[in-house]
Amino acid sequence: QIINTIINSHPNYLDVQNNAGLAEMLSKNESNATLAFQEVIVRDRDHIEAFGNYGVMLVRHGMYEHAKQPLEEAMRRYSLHLDFVNQFVANHSQKSQAAAVAAEK
Repeated sequence: QIINTIINSHPNYLDVQNNAGLAEMLSKNESNATLAFQEVIVRDRDHIEAFGNYGVMLVRHGMYEHAKQPLEEAMRRYSLHLDFVNQFVANHSQKSQAAAVAAEK
């Protein structure tokens, strides 16, 4: 009930929709879980968790060939995310080192 209230109040908060899918999956309501994950994926093609959760649900049902695409998509998007984070950290580190050198002068 709480999740549905939040979804209704904030329909663009896709993390809650994804969490609703997880709750449905754990409650063995796979059709509702499928709909929740698919809705998030349609609305946000970068939602790594929804791709992964959808893939896991398919694996739980032995649908390995169907699970391959969303799981690979989750891994690809996660890799892109890590590349961005690593680049950000490297740039920030270089700027911090340059500022420290400048402050010493």
